[in-house]
Amino acid sequence: MTLARVSADHPTTPCPSETTLTIALEALMNGDFQKRWDAVKLFSQLDSQAIDAAIELLDADDDDWELSWFIARILGQSDRPQAIEALVELLATSSDEDVKTMAANTLSNFGERAIAPLTDLLAEPQWRQLAIAALARTQNPGAIEPLLSVAEDPDPAIRAAVLEALHAFRDARILPRMVVALDDLSAIVRREATIGLGLHAAGGMTTSQELDLVKLLERRLSDFNLSVCQQAAVALSRCGTDAAARALFRVLQAPHTPVPLQVEIARSLSWIDSLLALEYLRQSLELPSPTVCLEAIRSIGQVSKSQYRSLCTRILLDWSRSTHPALQHPEIRQAIALELGRLGDSQALSYLQHLQKDPDPKVRIHAETAYQMVIGH
Repeated sequence: MTLARVSADHPTTPCPSETTLTIALEALMNGDFQKRWDAVKLFSQLDSQAIDAAIELLDADDDDWELSWFIARILGQSDRPQAIEALVELLATSSDEDVKTMAANTLSNFGERAIAPLTDLLAEPQWRQLAIAALARTQNPGAIEPLLSVAEDPDPAIRAAVLEALHAFRDARILPRMVVALDDLSAIVRREATIGLGLHAAGGMTTSQELDLVKLLERRLSDFNLSVCQQAAVALSRCGTDAAARALFRVLQAPHTPVPLQVEIARSLSWIDSLLALEYLRQSLELPSPTVCLEAIRSIGQVSKSQYRSLCTRILLDWSRSTHPALQHPEIRQAIALELGRLGDSQALSYLQHLQKDPDPKVRIHAETAYQMVIGH
């Protein structure tokens, strides 16, 4: 229903909803971006007749990509089959990437009803990645099989996109694909598989009897790609077990482990939150890199279990009295003061008073602030 037809059908004073529809259609056809944006909000106040009018307007003018983009947004406000049909048609016929993206994203809001048309879109290589993302957004288990159907695509970007999409689901059908993908030739695929297995471990979707995740993920700590290694550290932390902590520490203390990975491992050990992981963090303070020491200090100070706070405080105090070269760096002493303040244990007060006489002014400021934090804890 175009604006001209609305006017012809209602020559007398229109009712409020008809007036709103007339205004909204006028803004869509002739308004600038802001007016069209506001028109989308008007459609949410109208009935199904307004959706029909928007679809007719879409059919009448398919050269205005911006108009098509806004109508795709409007169609998402309806649960009528006609809206789904129009979005599918828009996906099939539009040559504009932004319009296709909006149509796919809007279509995904229809949940299970969107799966069939999005699955059809998977058959078009140029739109496969878009369809994968939209299927993930449906958050419907019915999307799993269509996604798995393209999990072995020749394009590594597609394989990685499938795995990333599957992160949104917790389903046993997914795990075998992720395990296989851990050995994919492409680093981006291995990375997404590693992330996915970590998320499944955190969600309780696996047990040690079903799948030895620690052994699988530990292999990726030695991956040729640093990003995969770092994600393996995060994934192991999500396992939350002492076995995962031991796997992390073996790599942390290895002589040729790069510093960025050591830093990620130290951070990951703090998330495991066990006494063994805390002991490994204490030992990581003995490593030569000041960067690793700094992350270990921060990790020790942010261990979440309250029953470990006194032990964390003692670890930091004992190390601060050592002869480790990293203590010559003001940033290290600042970090010790800050974490002691966060831990809030009174046994740190004497050392914090000592730091208030430090030659570095920033260290003194951090020490004074931390002292007040402990006093007020």
